[in-house]
Formats: sequence, structure tokens, C-alpha cells
Amino acid sequence: MAEFPSGFKQRVLELHGSNGQRWFDQLPSLIRSIEKSWNIQVSTYLPSLTYNYVALAETNEGNKTVLKIGVPCDALDLEARSLQFFGGNGAARLLKYSTERGAMLIERIEPGYSITQLDEKQAVKAFSFVIKEIHRSPDSSYNFPTLQDWGTGFDQLRAQFDGKSGPLPPDLMDNGEAIYKDLIESMASPVLLHGDLHHENILAGRRKPWLAIDPKGVIGEPEYEAGAFLRNPLSKLVYEDNLAGLIKNRIDMISEMTGYDKDRMAQWGFAQAVLSAIWSFEDHRSGWKNVLVVARAIQKAS
Repeated sequence: MAEFPSGFKQRVLELHGSNGQRWFDQLPSLIRSIEKSWNIQVSTYLPSLTYNYVALAETNEGNKTVLKIGVPCDALDLEARSLQFFGGNGAARLLKYSTERGAMLIERIEPGYSITQLDEKQAVKAFSFVIKEIHRSPDSSYNFPTLQDWGTGFDQLRAQFDGKSGPLPPDLMDNGEAIYKDLIESMASPVLLHGDLHHENILAGRRKPWLAIDPKGVIGEPEYEAGAFLRNPLSKLVYEDNLAGLIKNRIDMISEMTGYDKDRMAQWGFAQAVLSAIWSFEDHRSGWKNVLVVARAIQKAS
């Protein structure tokens, strides 16, 4: 098997430890097993591997697909169940899934370029199109985590640092935590959210103009969905001269196209950015400082 992109194995081991190492050791035989049982041929893996092995594949009938394999975990299961719930509306279709092997066969989206290539207005239009397609309420038979569950990240960080904010500035931690809790208590009717709908997770398609990939799957109000979009692409935003102005324009355009509440989008965006910084610190001990730069800009734009 060819060498993987730099950093891929490191990220998997940081997240999964010894389970990640065993998974890497077994990956070649796992791919061969899946090829046989699902009647597919796996070709090139994608260059942007992060936490999962993702490769182009084709069925014996010639249908183009994508194979995604990861260390079996709740996150993969939630992704598969979210795609199944969306049913191809605004998102890639799930074709096969094996819980035990942590493997998914997914519709290949073509031409497949992300909205990072679009200007601001066109990117917002694509984002707004997707959320209108995917947002609907699941019935009680679906068991997804809630935004309240995700909010325990604030408590977990404080538990590590004797009730204090650890590496995060106290004002951002205090404000983000308070706003998050206030928003939870006043939420509108919840829907199943993608949960991580940033620019690289919205791709150009043919059967629909734009389709989402890589959902996290969480129950909450629609305005929460704007958060990941507001703070990305992170590597580009941190160099913006007027970041607060750019974010305010995004909020205004999303509200105009969807009818979502501007204030709640801004508040969710800020609180969610602080929570995202906590997750980055806990998982990697890096990357969280840039997220806080955007958090302050969202706060200023509110």
C-alpha cells in the first residue's frame, strides 16, 4: 500500500491510540475483504485524508462510488445514520455500511469541487440550498445526540483545570459557555443538523447542484448550522483584514436566503467557535488559537 499523506497516521493515533495502530496494521487486509464482499474495486485514495481512509471505488457494474473506512466508533456510526436519514436530500447517498468494519460505501459526487472555489455570495447560496434540503425533524425512533450533549465540552474542560478555563482566555470561555446554555434553553423546534457544514463539506453535484458530505449528526435548532460555515475556511479567515465585517455579511446573506434569525446565528457561531477551540485543544493540543481569533471576530460582528 502506498505511503499515506503526512499527518494522517498521527491524527488517527492521537484520536484512537492503540486501537488506531491496530487499525492501520489491518487496513490492507480490510480493504481486500470489503472489495470481495461488496463487489467493488478500490483505486486511488484521496490526498486529503484526515481521520479516515477515503478512496475512489467502482462497483462491478461500473457505478462510481467512494469507500470510507475508519476506526469503528460512534462518530462513524452517526455519520452513516445521518446520511441514511437524509436519504440523498441535500447530501450524498449512503449505499452500504458495516458497523463492525467501520466502512461506508457512498455515492461519488461529481464534478465534486467544494464551495471553497466560489466567491462569498455564491458560497452562501450553496450553503443555504443544502440546509433547506437536509433540515427536517426526526421522529422518536431516531437516537441522535443533542446540542445539549455537545455542550458538556465546556464542563469537561473546566474539570481538567479545577473549574478554570485552562488555555482559553477566561472571558471567551465564560461568555461562550453562558451564551451556549442560554441558547439551549430557548431553542426553537429542533431538526437533525449536519453539525459540521463548512465549505469543504459542500460539493458540486449533478443530480442536485450542491450536496453535503461528512455529517456529524446532532439534534438542534437550524440556526446552529451556520456556525461551522461562519468560521471557515479557517486558514484563510485568520488573514482577513476585516474579519468581523466579512462574518457579518455572511450572517446577513444567510438570513436573507433562509429566514434564519441573525442574532441567534451570531450567538451560536460565537459559542460554537469557543467549543470548537476546546475540542481542538483536547484532541490535538493545537489549532485552537486560530479558532479563537474567529470567535472574537464573530463576537464583534454580533
